[in-house]
Amino acid sequence: MPNKKDGGLFFPGTRYENRGTNIPVEVNYSGVTKRQWYAGMALQGILSQHYITNTVELAYRYADAMIAFEANEKEEV
Repeated sequence: MPNKKDGGLFFPGTRYENRGTNIPVEVNYSGVTKRQWYAGMALQGILSQHYITNTVELAYRYADAMIAFEANEKEEV
């Protein structure tokens, strides 16, 4: 499968966690890509309509379409 544009990261950040000591440890999280986020949101809508087959594939098609739409919108500005 060819690499697709993933739209960049959503929700990256740094958190501090107490891992069994009294000193918090800094932990970096990369987050998820826009493609993963959009696919997850699309999947929720698809499943709410009781689709049974190809749900994940359909969710990623919607995600890819949203990323392509965003890219076209940015080029027009």
